Amino acid sequence: MTASKGEVVSPLNILIVEDDEMQGELLKEVLEEDLPENGITPGAITVKRSKSEALSYIADATTRPDVAIVDLGLKSLDTPDDIDEYQEGMEIVKKLYELKIKYLVTTAIQVAGFQRLAAEHGIPYKNIPAFSKPFMISDVIGEFVRMAKRMSIGRKR
Repeated sequence: MTASKGEVVSPLNILIVEDDEMQGELLKEVLEEDLPENGITPGAITVKRSKSEALSYIADATTRPDVAIVDLGLKSLDTPDDIDEYQEGMEIVKKLYELKIKYLVTTAIQVAGFQRLAAEHGIPYKNIPAFSKPFMISDVIGEFVRMAKRMSIGRKR
């Protein structure tokens, strides 16, 4: 079915993976406010705080997101002390890549560190937006809006 001018094709379902509850909710609130102002209709905006929650959510085809924001450094209760926290985040990124779900990453390591990890996991990283913490939330949201506008989902015609 084709949409007429001004009609929303379908809402954009978003996954935020962030172990810091306050930062995850802040990203969600800003997206809920800024996306409509930029001509994008948000659908479900879901925040998950751990690798296991995120991977379960992504695996379910009924809840699978169209796009995601992933914090690579996941410190959570389901992360054993001997596991590198960035490996946890990279497992999520790898699954998103395999499913061809668009995403951007936030990380406490330098962007070059993320690029090295991506290469180690066989993930092309050149076109993946990555933001080192501390970052300006407006920069992350701005890039997210640009990424969403390149997709046909959630946009008015």
